[in-house]
Amino acid sequence: MKCRATVCLGLPLVVLLVLTATLFGATTGKIAGRVTDKETGEPLVGANIIIQNTNLGAAADIDGNFFIINIPPGKYVVEARMMGYTNTVMEDAQVRTNATTSLDFKLTATVIEGETIVVTVDAISTKKDQTSSIRNVSSDQIELLPVESVQQVINLQAGVVNGHFRGGRTNEVSYMIDGLQVNDVYDKGRLTNVETEVIQDVEVILGTFNAEYGRAMSGVVNAVTKEGSERFHGMVSGQLGNYYTNHTDLFIGLTPGDITRKTNLRAQLEGPIIRKYLTFFVNYRGRDEANHLNGIYRFNPYDYSNFTSMNPEDWYSEHTGDDSYVSMSIFKGYSFYGKLTLRPFANLKANLIYSRSESESGSYQHYMRYNPYGVAHNFSDVNNYTFLLNHTISPKMFHEFKINFVDNLYNRYVYENPTDPRYVSEWYGFSTGPGFSTGSQDKVYTDNSTTRTDIKWDATWQVTKNHSLKGGFLLTNHDKDIKEYQM
Repeated sequence: MKCRATVCLGLPLVVLLVLTATLFGATTGKIAGRVTDKETGEPLVGANIIIQNTNLGAAADIDGNFFIINIPPGKYVVEARMMGYTNTVMEDAQVRTNATTSLDFKLTATVIEGETIVVTVDAISTKKDQTSSIRNVSSDQIELLPVESVQQVINLQAGVVNGHFRGGRTNEVSYMIDGLQVNDVYDKGRLTNVETEVIQDVEVILGTFNAEYGRAMSGVVNAVTKEGSERFHGMVSGQLGNYYTNHTDLFIGLTPGDITRKTNLRAQLEGPIIRKYLTFFVNYRGRDEANHLNGIYRFNPYDYSNFTSMNPEDWYSEHTGDDSYVSMSIFKGYSFYGKLTLRPFANLKANLIYSRSESESGSYQHYMRYNPYGVAHNFSDVNNYTFLLNHTISPKMFHEFKINFVDNLYNRYVYENPTDPRYVSEWYGFSTGPGFSTGSQDKVYTDNSTTRTDIKWDATWQVTKNHSLKGGFLLTNHDKDIKEYQM
């Protein structure tokens, strides 16, 4: 039997929003505040506020208010300067995705030039304008967490249990990377993932979604990825592991000296190609893991058994395996992420991103414990191409243009060729009642292909300190081919 389905959709979406304080759906944040005289409380008109080691800054208006928009998430050092006043520096100013960090400077009059006051920013200042259930997790916080994946980071947030947001279904969550949705149109799962080492900031929204977020009922996750820095930095780490138990009668085949049962390799490198203009960031992770559940290779899929007779002397069973131990719950694969960041001008930035992942996985099936090579495995091959363009038109306005293409291949089979003669009749390994498989194999053969293309443009205008106007469009095209065979 053969089942085939093809989906091809074009989904245009035009969004026009008026927002207060917080901007949704972007990959940047904002710093806003006021500059006053510490003694009199009077606003300091024209005071300069700059973000050190960047081209970003602003000047205080007639009321002493200022704002700086289009800031990538991360920690910054922000300095306020005014002639006749002591320079004041605020360290560890954390900018989060779609959030406003409030910084109020109180400058002291002085006649001594060169003196600087340093203040450490209170993290709570980033939450003053929060109007919905939003959680942000920075890269610094992720490094401190005992997690191996972005999904584990998400599961640690209040209101999330094993991918379920506020009690909803797992397919009711919109997953975004750099502001672009990566959900499958068919089952709403994620078409692509990124490693935790690639993440600069993760935003988790659990309620009161803005109109910009379509196709989301329970939650929204927006992961913003890192960019290369102006200094070379690299990291290599490896992990080896195994399982140990006193219950070798239950957990068979575990060898205490086999430390390669769980291997995990990570490597990362970033730095400048052309200083101040072009940087790169690459990340690699390779995994080869098997858990504590083994099978025994006693039967082959083509072995034949028959226990239908009421007379045990007439029972017949072939077992051509060698009784070796076989890992049944496995994961083998790798992921690669590369980003080039070009800054030809102070107000223009372009990113070119390529990511790829490939994996093979299998799950333990107790019924197949003595016929482990009859179990079907899952195979995944994902390629993702992204282009991002960010242009600051004025201190109050910027726009972004994004193109994203995802190619996802998923297969599940015992043998790659569906006409492989090693697929045998269901009568092999025939049995009645409870027991174990003595032959044959999984009969479902799945071949899925999914491509998704997104073209997105949006512009943001900071009308006042507390109000923004944002508009744009999103064009999405899905192409899905599902093939399933019953062997």
